[in-house]
Amino acid sequence: MQHKFTKKQISEQQAELRQQTDSEFGSAEDMLRFDAGQVIPPPSIARRLQESLAKEETKPWWRRWFSSDEDL
Repeated sequence: MQHKFTKKQISEQQAELRQQTDSEFGSAEDMLRFDAGQVIPPPSIARRLQESLAKEETKPWWRRWFSSDEDL
């Protein structure tokens, strides 16, 4: 099945695409948050990420950073 678009429909789609891609972000973190909301990771990667987060230490980062390996 082939779709035939009119010139008007094509120009409307191009304008919409430009609006979506011309976003400006205040910081790199804002851009990454926006991107994370738009992209769905494959199920295998999402599962591995959840497993990694579940294993994450509950200590604050600074304690893990400054403590010796014996404390962990």
